[in-house]
Amino acid sequence: EIGNAEDDTTMYIPIDDAREIFNKADEVNMIELKIKTGVDVNAVAQKIQKKLEKARDDEAFNVQTPEQILANLNTFLKVVQVVLLSIAAISLIVGAMGILNAMYTSVYQRTKDIGIFKAIGARNSAILLIFMSEAAIMGLLGGIIGVILGTLISYGVQIAASYGGYGILKVQISLNLIVFGIAFAIGIAMISGFLPAYKAAKLKPVEAIRYE
Repeated sequence: EIGNAEDDTTMYIPIDDAREIFNKADEVNMIELKIKTGVDVNAVAQKIQKKLEKARDDEAFNVQTPEQILANLNTFLKVVQVVLLSIAAISLIVGAMGILNAMYTSVYQRTKDIGIFKAIGARNSAILLIFMSEAAIMGLLGGIIGVILGTLISYGVQIAASYGGYGILKVQISLNLIVFGIAFAIGIAMISGFLPAYKAAKLKPVEAIRYE
């Protein structure tokens, strides 16, 4: 097995036996050519194109070089990358808005407590630190949950791919990537929580204590 379902389920037999078994004469649906080292692949492809056009008297065929196949694969991978980045961006925006709303709600619910803290001498920086810490904890928890879910989904894809004949697909979990993901989640959470935390730090003690 090489990991490609089409290749792993292919049987190779002599061409004479194939013609006899399947009752085929000279019908061919694919030709593979191995080019000598140092020969221009694109030039050979152009020659083959012209010869087949002349021999078949039509253009109902396709000549592909490894470079063209690789270019098509890269295009496909770029499309997948853009889709994944778009999903990640939407997730970040939704997550950031959720943390922002949660932090504003926390500030409103604890306005009187903030007033008491400030009345007994708590500085603006201390109030700011409290709420920024809460935002960081929310980001930490979200990042850990995201890493766990992402890891489980990755291994699920690997298992599904192995059943589909693509055993070559192996998942590798990078510790650096995990740390970066969690740190990034914390950073986004702290950025989202800054405005509510700043507003809490700027509350006046008397007005905060009287808040109902």
